[in-house]
Amino acid sequence: MNTSLLILLLISTVGYALQGILMAHFVRKLKPLISATILSLSLILTTSPLLFFVGDGGFSAFQEIEFWQLILLSAGIATIYQLLFFQALRLIPIGVASIFFRGFLVIFSILFGIFFFDEKITGSVFLGIFFILIGVIFAIDFRNFKPKKNSTTNYPLGILIMIIESILLAFGIAMLKKLSLNYDPFLIGWLWESLIGVFTGIIFLGYFFRGKITTKIQWQDIRNIALSASPTLIVTGVRMYALQQGVGIGIVNSVGAAGIIMTSILAFLFYGEKLNKWQWLGAFITMGGIVWLFQVI
Repeated sequence: MNTSLLILLLISTVGYALQGILMAHFVRKLKPLISATILSLSLILTTSPLLFFVGDGGFSAFQEIEFWQLILLSAGIATIYQLLFFQALRLIPIGVASIFFRGFLVIFSILFGIFFFDEKITGSVFLGIFFILIGVIFAIDFRNFKPKKNSTTNYPLGILIMIIESILLAFGIAMLKKLSLNYDPFLIGWLWESLIGVFTGIIFLGYFFRGKITTKIQWQDIRNIALSASPTLIVTGVRMYALQQGVGIGIVNSVGAAGIIMTSILAFLFYGEKLNKWQWLGAFITMGGIVWLFQVI
């Protein structure tokens, strides 16, 4: 991987961490579905600058059935992932969520890379996976593992959701890589985010007309969520470009290791959420395992 692409991926990691921190406030204030709907629909507009980078003939992809099959499948899976991710942010601290999410995302990305793209796995890769799993175990706060009454914290459910959503996103990104090898990456990035917005909006309308949405939505919340989501333009654009350049999905997600520590620090600064010494150890072990994978994949 060239240095400039690595720098771009690191910048996108900063954007992803910042978006997660900013969105956590609204997820805890509003229902996850409401937050996800506003976020996803706003991305149709905020990621539209990607269309300026679409090459000649890029829009001809709209004429191919295989293109629509893969993009709809990937966006549908990502929609479920996003709803689960927002739910998990209500159940476990943001820093802990970042450790679990990043750790398992890399592991499942590697597995899907092997399955779909014949990416090789060696003993060194297994060593990296081992360290990630050890770090994740340290991140579990066993003292508060059992759900308490009158508390929204629920480690068992939050961890289970994080594992499931990591599988879903890794699979969705694998589908994106299949697309990026044959079609324009910037068109794919914008359409992917837009379709997630459409799917989430359909789910929202279903709940709304059934009388399940009773929370009053303020215009200020819509505006602030849209602003919080704006870093997605960089994240999606860089990710799609990296996949189109042939970078493995495991490597693309490994670069995000820095987001673990960054998210934990921002969670403390924004919300006063502290990791204990074992969780910090788990964060560094997980990050170390991911950096190791980046070197050996």
